[in-house]
Amino acid sequence: MPATPTYSVFEDSRQAFCTTTRTEDGINERKLARSFNVLVTSADYGLSPLQVEADTIALGEIPNLGDPHPLSAYLFVDDIHTAPPSGNVTYYEISVNYSSSGFEDGGGGPLEKPAETDFFTITSNEAIDADYNGTELKWAGTNEPIQGVSIPVSDLALRATKIIDGFNPGAFYNYINAVNSDAFIGFNPGEARIHDISASREKEYWKMQVEIQFRKPFHVSSDKAWYKRIKAEGFKIMRNYRDSGIEVERAHVNDDDDESPFSPVPVLLDMTTTPPAQRLAEGQPAQWATVQVFGTVAFSSLGLDL
Repeated sequence: MPATPTYSVFEDSRQAFCTTTRTEDGINERKLARSFNVLVTSADYGLSPLQVEADTIALGEIPNLGDPHPLSAYLFVDDIHTAPPSGNVTYYEISVNYSSSGFEDGGGGPLEKPAETDFFTITSNEAIDADYNGTELKWAGTNEPIQGVSIPVSDLALRATKIIDGFNPGAFYNYINAVNSDAFIGFNPGEARIHDISASREKEYWKMQVEIQFRKPFHVSSDKAWYKRIKAEGFKIMRNYRDSGIEVERAHVNDDDDESPFSPVPVLLDMTTTPPAQRLAEGQPAQWATVQVFGTVAFSSLGLDL
């Protein structure tokens, strides 16, 4: 059987070098090279450079692709080259090349770079219950609400991209669909919602992208901009009878006439009466309840530094 090769690895610091160049965008790119000498001890010579490279990486003798430089968090391995022996069949040279992710003058490394931002529009179809002037949609004479009307609503949105040193998938649900509990770039608490979060591996860093949607409050305070508004209506009403007390019953077309047919559509309810949910008096505007459907989180904890 072929003898198992053994390796002795020595770094040749005399062959190391570092260069820095500047791009047209004003970004400095740094490259660094390290050189390793590998002596192979084996009864069988003629090992392929690929095997020598794979074996020494597996043994931890040389860095692997993507590994950071031991003295710099901003340099990572992007190329490994193993030269075949020349003359001496037991002596190999391995070059390990590093490059930086790019850094601006005075800006440190990628982690210190500010978030890149751009604004765009998110459009969705939303149900409405009032016209542009705030007049409730209802049929004249019957006071019945007009159902099924929706319009395209456009919201301002922000896309922020930031280089971070680590991404925690377990924290995803603490933020997605959450509403801001603190003021954020001029918007009041409750007006901004995290619409999308994505992250991709960028060598030794992570590139995180967060999309935030801003909602103008509609007939509610700023802190309830993302609350759901529910109209007080239903097929059943509360009635207070002198003899039998409070009863829940199906609403009639004419509640003063028990012989009239049941109402084929939901009727408006008055939630201010005692008991509540009695039928709303004719001509009175509809009443609404607000329901919190999203949690809140401090947007300052996103680490975007906006």
